[in-house]
Amino acid sequence: MEENPLTLKDLSNFTQEVLLPAMDERFVGKKEFNSFKEETSRNFDHIFQKLDTILEEMEIRNHQEKKQKELWAITIKALKNHKIFDSKDLERITRLEYF
Repeated sequence: MEENPLTLKDLSNFTQEVLLPAMDERFVGKKEFNSFKEETSRNFDHIFQKLDTILEEMEIRNHQEKKQKELWAITIKALKNHKIFDSKDLERITRLEYF
């Protein structure tokens, strides 16, 4: 079998019929990439907003817990000094390690 030399027309046809469709399946164009990039950016913005909210709520909760622990420490000390609870009850409260 004799093979004919590859012509520019053959190369052009191959490119149009085989190569470009195969590339379209594997690669995205600039428009699709920009669309993906914008969507990803919006998603990250949304995630960062949620994280900011969560971090603020955690900071507030930690502050409230700290204040509650201080209040309980003062309360337990007052209860102990004024002998409102007996030593067994105070010991049980202390073992809870709430404050």
